[in-house]
Amino acid sequence: MTRLAEIATPVYRVETVAPEAQYQLLGMRSKIAGPFLRETKAGAEISATRLNRVEAGDFIFSRLFAWQGSFGLIPADLDGCYVSNEFPIFRIHTERVVPDYLVYWFGLAQVQKRVESDCTGSTPGTRNRYSERHFLRLSLELPTIGVQRSILDKIEAVAQRLDEARRLRQEIQGDLCALFLAMAHRNDLSPAEKQAHGWQEVALSEILSQSVDDVAVEAGQTYAHFGIYSFGKGLFRKAHLSGDEIKASRLYRASQGQFIYGRLNAYEGAFGIVTKEFDGSHVSNEFPIFDCDETRVLPEFLLAYFSAPAVWEALKRQVTGIGGGAGNRRIRLKEGVFLAHRLWLPRLDDQRRIKSVAAKLDEAKAIRARAEAEFDALLPAVLDKAFKGEL
Repeated sequence: MTRLAEIATPVYRVETVAPEAQYQLLGMRSKIAGPFLRETKAGAEISATRLNRVEAGDFIFSRLFAWQGSFGLIPADLDGCYVSNEFPIFRIHTERVVPDYLVYWFGLAQVQKRVESDCTGSTPGTRNRYSERHFLRLSLELPTIGVQRSILDKIEAVAQRLDEARRLRQEIQGDLCALFLAMAHRNDLSPAEKQAHGWQEVALSEILSQSVDDVAVEAGQTYAHFGIYSFGKGLFRKAHLSGDEIKASRLYRASQGQFIYGRLNAYEGAFGIVTKEFDGSHVSNEFPIFDCDETRVLPEFLLAYFSAPAVWEALKRQVTGIGGGAGNRRIRLKEGVFLAHRLWLPRLDDQRRIKSVAAKLDEAKAIRARAEAEFDALLPAVLDKAFKGEL
């Protein structure tokens, strides 16, 4: 058995943060998916006084999320980026171990359990840190470099097939998304051609009416509530809240089939349809809710229309407080401005076709989510067989 202390040397490339300099900061994905460029910040915006610079080939992990498998290597395109001291860095002794072999080893279920048991802290989801001391005292069976490469070849052959399956599912979903938007906008037609095809130019106030199903918040009661993702990604469930926790005196109940948006993030695509899953759930007054006149407009058409970034940009120019700049997180799209927005409305027959594409898109998303879960479960099994010589 070989201890990691024999094949991994801690590296410290500490630099003092200069207020005027720009720093590309990294994060770490879980499930040995490696580092990624999280953001670029000026030194003046960074609270830390020192950062560590990484180089291509470094082995790195997240102290805070090691228990989720946040281990990986720095690729060439992230050479020269920076991390805080929450991301220990090591140089791997490549004459004894192939770095990718070590990364995959950390993907083994039994190794992940050992890492999790060595973490310290009272709350696993937030402060459960993994120390360099525990990392360096881990031991593994280390075959020859040739055997390591042979094992890696087998793992990567399977991983490539999984990646190809992921890519194909993502491509199908992307094609459906593109069709969904194209059918709602028909940018290939001029206004005169749209009119000839039975489209009408209308204000949203002609086809939507605001719903105000308000509920008094009562102590001791619990309330199901939800939020809206930005960038056209739809609604998401939040944990139930007790009336004792809610500062507002009233909440607003949503019903299936209604159209809804977030005032604060409308210019980032925070629009959605209330589906059966969210029927009867609640939101604050920051989420205006609308009933559709379904003799003229279907909510699926509105979702397709408001999924286009060009529409978000148009709305941004109308948002109250835009003088504060696009980075101002307190600018809101008021209902009056929203309802005054004008758009081309297709015939109901065309909208029904958009609705059918929406159903296929939802199905594709569900299939992809199930497939991702299956892929995530499959890789640890593949790694186990590979390291046992059974693959």
